[in-house]
Amino acid sequence: MKGRDAALLLLGGVIGIAIALLAFSNNDLRSGLFGTALGTVARPSYVLVDMTEGEDWLESTYPDSVDELSAAFEQIAQLTTTDDFATTIRDTQDEINLLVDRSYTALTGQLPAVPLLATPAPGADTDTAFELPDALLTSLSDGNVSSCLGLDENPYNLDGYALYFYIEVPETQLAVLPEEWERLDEPMDDNLFWQRLACQALTGDQGERSR
Repeated sequence: MKGRDAALLLLGGVIGIAIALLAFSNNDLRSGLFGTALGTVARPSYVLVDMTEGEDWLESTYPDSVDELSAAFEQIAQLTTTDDFATTIRDTQDEINLLVDRSYTALTGQLPAVPLLATPAPGADTDTAFELPDALLTSLSDGNVSSCLGLDENPYNLDGYALYFYIEVPETQLAVLPEEWERLDEPMDDNLFWQRLACQALTGDQGERSR
């Protein structure tokens, strides 16, 4: 009996290890077996939004701020042609921060915990009435969310340097983003000619607490 018990115990251990390996190699199975106890399970997805589409998105999200947003987009366009990048980015930092903060709020439906703007955005204080837009995302607890503004300085691009919103969402939220936004196979941060100019981010744990 002791030998049989030992054999059964060994077999059970082997089966348990096999199940664990299978579960941790499969996101859906892992989520089904363990729920959210393991934390964030959705893989990140990355999206590029060019400035034309980005301006349309923000101006439709904030119809009362069209003039302010249009002026900000016009100002940052200098970054794609300037011969003095250091001076230009310093001169356009407020516009960069405005657009990144607003894009983050448009994604999440909430103000950044720490705004990039030197002066508070409308609604950041209790004395200013402000109706937050509906979040573009349907969940903030599936994984990390970030909205950045970045510059692609690829010298082989026939159209020259280009500015983009660079957005990270969990793969479970990818379907709710506009179809015209460019889905990426890998992060832009691995690209030699890419640089982030400013970002706002929300972790899955923060999103869970904020709902």
